[in-house]
Amino acid sequence: MSRWGRRAAVVLSFSFALISRAEAAGIIYAATSNGVFKTSNGGATWTPANAGLAGINVFSLAVDPATPATVYAGTFGNRVFKTTDGGEHWLPARAGFEDDTALVLAIDPRHPATIYAGTTASSSASASSAFFPGRGVIKSGTGAAGWIAASAGLPRSIVTALAIDPSNPGVLYAGTSAAGVFRSTNAGLTWTAANAGISASDISHLVVDPGNPRVIYAGLEGCSAGCASPAGVFKSLDGGTSWASANVGLADDLQVVALAIDPFNTRVLYAATRFNGIFKTTDAGGRWVSVNPAPTGTMFAIVHFALVTDPANAGTVYAGTFDGILKTSDGGKTWVTANSGLPPSTRVFALAVGSI
Repeated sequence: MSRWGRRAAVVLSFSFALISRAEAAGIIYAATSNGVFKTSNGGATWTPANAGLAGINVFSLAVDPATPATVYAGTFGNRVFKTTDGGEHWLPARAGFEDDTALVLAIDPRHPATIYAGTTASSSASASSAFFPGRGVIKSGTGAAGWIAASAGLPRSIVTALAIDPSNPGVLYAGTSAAGVFRSTNAGLTWTAANAGISASDISHLVVDPGNPRVIYAGLEGCSAGCASPAGVFKSLDGGTSWASANVGLADDLQVVALAIDPFNTRVLYAATRFNGIFKTTDAGGRWVSVNPAPTGTMFAIVHFALVTDPANAGTVYAGTFDGILKTSDGGKTWVTANSGLPPSTRVFALAVGSI
């Protein structure tokens, strides 16, 4: 069974999260199994931002960097929704969106009316559903008023990750289930393989170094202990043309499901894993160390599917899990829960964090 097939079977038991950054100071959106919640005080308290979304599994978020009250939500089984008032009201934004699930969203930082979605088809919006390859990548140039296919050259595979070159938003990267990474240099019009070293891999997350966009990190989820598909972190120094393992300090079969890069020092990254907590590198992936507390702490054996670094406060990182949100303010030395106002055992599927 594919990675997404396995994940779909437990989607309501574990969290799926991919991160995007809002530019509204102090605003954090949490996408959960019951819509969207919002905080304006760094996760100290949360309130529902759910009108039109209550009861819907929200998988992915994208915030308009020019107009941060405009937010897009990719859902499980209900396509895409949009708010223009900071989550107070949501309306469907799915004209032309033929698949039913938006696993990931990415927004063009220079032209924020342009949005990309990695899609899949699901058998139903339930915990027992399975994901199947859909249209791949679709695109809107009108703020989600309409969507068109943007998948020429992509294989028949589920698109599990999207990343945009911040210095040249016409360059995009798409991570796939079991087919590695693909690159577009024309804003999604066509795609080619950018795969040497990870051509048959399950890609969970992609991060472009904002200081040097030729440097890209990929989180690989593999399949299970001892499987043939590679896992961990791989790194490209040439814009995705070739990849090499960057796994020193990580077990060979450690499943990495999310990555985050420190905006204050892009040699610092964090990697979230399935069941093995969070790891940190301070030398651009040269070596990783665990930044979990003692095994009796709250992070032991928790599945982490979301990571984001705070763009305003060095050393502050948020982690979304199947049981709410964890936060560190000291670069991972200590972690605390940041769940006040969230329902008990909230499964956090995505976070969108604004500067504080």
